[in-house]
Amino acid sequence: MGVQPQVVRKWTLGLSGGKDRIAVIRTSGSISRVRSPLSVPTSGIIAEQLIEKIRSVRESKRYKAAIIRIDSPGGDALASDLMWREIRLLATSIPVIASMSDVAASGGYYMAMAAGTIVAENLTLTGSIGVVTGKFNLGNLYEKIGFNKEIISRGKYAELPAAEQRPFRPDEADLFAKSAEYAYKLFRDKATYSRSMPVDKMEENAQGRVWTGTDAACHGLIDAIGGMSRAVAQGFSFSCLGESSAAAEASLVSHWIFTLKGVSLCINP
Repeated sequence: MGVQPQVVRKWTLGLSGGKDRIAVIRTSGSISRVRSPLSVPTSGIIAEQLIEKIRSVRESKRYKAAIIRIDSPGGDALASDLMWREIRLLATSIPVIASMSDVAASGGYYMAMAAGTIVAENLTLTGSIGVVTGKFNLGNLYEKIGFNKEIISRGKYAELPAAEQRPFRPDEADLFAKSAEYAYKLFRDKATYSRSMPVDKMEENAQGRVWTGTDAACHGLIDAIGGMSRAVAQGFSFSCLGESSAAAEASLVSHWIFTLKGVSLCINP
């Protein structure tokens, strides 16, 4: 897709022109590892696509800071962890600020805690440090419609992902429970490290609990209250940029990222 400049008012977000760049990557929707063939092109956060865009910012060497704008209730645990890793790698090279929109919960918070600083609105719904797992049991439905399914497998648990026609066996339920417990502890411990908080204190804030931005600040889950303007100001501060570094022209460089020449706000639609 070709570059399509867009004019931005100079006073927007404190922008006034300059040569340095701040990347702003906007994410919205539920989290998946890959795009489903049944989903629309703009549906949700696709880990493989977002990771590619974050890497492009990290490898470009043009950006002085990055803002990850998050509006997500969560989704796939592995996808969230993969994006967490990529954001952490970005944060080792430039300051990264997570800016929470309406919702940044569960996987949305997982992404945010990879940033060096987290900013949320007063009424943002965040937290939900927890894990949900399970499977469908469609046995009664299949019986009602006369559908029969036979599975040929090798290995004790090989058929489990395809066995939606029956309930868990006790050993399978135990396996799922252990997997969920492992994923939960991984999530909680990363949040503990990110927020420099004792494990027992983080456990009080976790357990799937949802907080408003104001409450999250009181419990140490975020750093500041504010919107995009506050996040951009943090980007200026941490990257040692002055307001004169910001720009007034935006260029659409891909489906995901806009760049503002000067401090480029790389804002994806």
